[in-house]
Amino acid sequence: MVAFSIRGDIDLSQVNVKTHVCLVLDVSGSMNVPGKYPYLLEAIPHVLGALFEDDWLSIVLFSSRSELVWSKDVASSQGREQEIVQRIDQSGVKF
Repeated sequence: MVAFSIRGDIDLSQVNVKTHVCLVLDVSGSMNVPGKYPYLLEAIPHVLGALFEDDWLSIVLFSSRSELVWSKDVASSQGREQEIVQRIDQSGVKF
């Protein structure tokens, strides 16, 4: 089961965005193989590149539990792809 909750440090009421894209990424044990997990990480810059600057991107990881690792507008996220990948890679939810 994946449970979601609202984080207290994120206030979307003052943000004027066109689209809010939420990626829910499987980082369970089945993804811990060379043909899967590296491609998940490689996709992050491509996803950011496909969105508009005023869109919002959230990334939730799930395995035996879930974790929100990113939630920012795309303009603030562009150029920070390595930071996003690090947050995914260092998550306690992964594998």
